[in-house]
Amino acid sequence: MHFQPHPAVARPCWHCVHFVALVHAGSAARCALTGGPRVRAAPAFGCSAWQREVGADDEPDRVPRPGFG
Repeated sequence: MHFQPHPAVARPCWHCVHFVALVHAGSAARCALTGGPRVRAAPAFGCSAWQREVGADDEPDRVPRPGFG
């Protein structure tokens, strides 16, 4: 199997266990990852530390409003 750094399925920050809220009009996400940056760019694509929040993607079209988790 070949290494796939870019998954075919988008893993948005708002479906991650480390997600706190969208900030800067939705262009970034606050992150609670221990030892990681507190703000992440491109929240629609997640990051390498992405971990699925149980039940978070039950409604895949739901995107939180900026400033709210």
